[in-house]
Amino acid sequence: SVQPADVSEEAAPLRGRPKSGKVWKSVRTERSSSARCDKVFHTSWSKKMQLKLSQQAAKAMEAELRAKRKEEADERRSRLAAKRKRREENVRKAEVTCTIKNPAKIRKTRKRLLRKV
Repeated sequence: SVQPADVSEEAAPLRGRPKSGKVWKSVRTERSSSARCDKVFHTSWSKKMQLKLSQQAAKAMEAELRAKRKEEADERRSRLAAKRKRREENVRKAEVTCTIKNPAKIRKTRKRLLRKV
């Protein structure tokens, strides 16, 4: 009439294979809402405000740098355009031209140009 120790203890209910197939996962015994929430995850209001201010300052600085870079690019573009224009004007000034007064020569050059095209 002596019972073995195994029978007297409450045996855990036998659980089959999980439906998801994730056999390596253990069964959760307590609810997620009962988990302890540490202070580490909560930041104080002053720290949040400090972080916000630093982020705003960083954004403002970034915007300022972007505007400065854009202004420099515009300035460079306008300088290059002015330089190109000046160069073209100088080329035009340096051209040596002579007026052809003989109409026959004008006709010949026109015909030559038309033949090239």
